[in-house]
Amino acid sequence: MDKDNAKKFIDIGKEGSILVNKSNEPVLQFARAGEEDVKWIEGLSDKQLLETWAGYVQMIEVIECYSVMDCQMESLLEFEIHTRHLDEKAEEIYNEVVKDKDKDYEM
Repeated sequence: MDKDNAKKFIDIGKEGSILVNKSNEPVLQFARAGEEDVKWIEGLSDKQLLETWAGYVQMIEVIECYSVMDCQMESLLEFEIHTRHLDEKAEEIYNEVVKDKDKDYEM
């Protein structure tokens, strides 16, 4: 994975994700992807990478229940998919996952 681009992506909006109290001490920070996630993603096999990404696609695109970190993870997984030249396989998986987009899911 292009680590420079991954770091830039992870840093986008980072400061805005921290809520502070009156004493300027951080009190809440939204979960976000980080450098450890990049290392974890790089350690996945091609099969694990595509299966993990498919799960995020289903959660975000189909079920529409996700967090900031989920969106970041999906994008980082896509960066690695592109780096490994798995784009065609990913497109096949994407089409398979979203074909049931209008299906009712119980939450």
